[in-house]
Amino acid sequence: MNFYSYRERRIKKIPLWIDNEEIKYIHDIYETEDSELWLASVGMGIVRARIGGTPDHPVLENMQRYVANAGEFGSNCFFTIAKETAWGYYSAIWGLEYFVSMKSVMDWSR
Repeated sequence: MNFYSYRERRIKKIPLWIDNEEIKYIHDIYETEDSELWLASVGMGIVRARIGGTPDHPVLENMQRYVANAGEFGSNCFFTIAKETAWGYYSAIWGLEYFVSMKSVMDWSR
């Protein structure tokens, strides 16, 4: 994941590690209020994080990773993510997997 540094006038990488594993293959990012991000990845599940740090040095904090079937690659392919306001949960458009913001509707392992 990258950001543009206006001070340095270049694109820089934001480290994205959870439990000593780099989160890769991010295909979509959804930002809610209060600087909360939901990241859809192909093979690595869904990640929820909060943007912290400074404008010159942003960091991702309080990261949580949500995976199905104990992290099996084929069960965790998400290409887009959007908020379903009518039902109050987050829906991964690719497939029928759903992530509820407070409680999951399925037995999701982290």
